[in-house]
Amino acid sequence: MKGETSGNARRSAPFTSTADGDTLLLRVVQHGGAACHEGYPSCFFRRRSGEAWEIIEQRVVDPATLYKQR
Repeated sequence: MKGETSGNARRSAPFTSTADGDTLLLRVVQHGGAACHEGYPSCFFRRRSGEAWEIIEQRVVDPATLYKQR
């Protein structure tokens, strides 16, 4: 279950479809600081720039603190 150990969870919001029904738009509400296990608000924090990947988001949580030891 997402957020069980980190406390960062998501709740699905109402979703919609296009007029012809071939695309769905799903929205979620993020609870907690990071959605990504690497400490970013989204898992989409990299962008391709030439031959390399560029980080385009700020890390909001140190990933070492996200998961409690059991």
